[in-house]
Amino acid sequence: MGYMVGAYCTKGSLSNNGYVSIPNKDAGSNYLKPIITWCKRYNITYKQSDQDIRIYSTIVRHLLFKLGGKLSHNKYVNELIIYSNKECQKGFLDGYIGGDGSVDV
Repeated sequence: MGYMVGAYCTKGSLSNNGYVSIPNKDAGSNYLKPIITWCKRYNITYKQSDQDIRIYSTIVRHLLFKLGGKLSHNKYVNELIIYSNKECQKGFLDGYIGGDGSVDV
C-alpha cells in the first residue's frame, strides 16, 4: 500500500467519477506492476492502458485522499505513512521517486 500512496502523491489524481488514476512513467516500464499486484491480491477492479492505471474503488479513492490529499498543491504525506513500518516507508519512497524523480548514488 505504501508504494501506491507514493505513486498517487507524485502524479496521481482522484476523479469525480469514483476512480483513482496513476499515470504510467513510460510505456513498457514496470512502474505500475506493484499496484497491479496489489489490486489483484485484494480483488480491486482496475484498468490499465499505456497512459495510466485506473483503480475503480471508492474505498481506495477515499483512503488515498486521506493519506495524500487532492490536487498537486494540496497533497501531503500523512503521519500514518511517516510513522509506519520500514516496509511501508520504503514502498512510499519507491513509488514517489519512481514516478517523478531519480536517485543518484
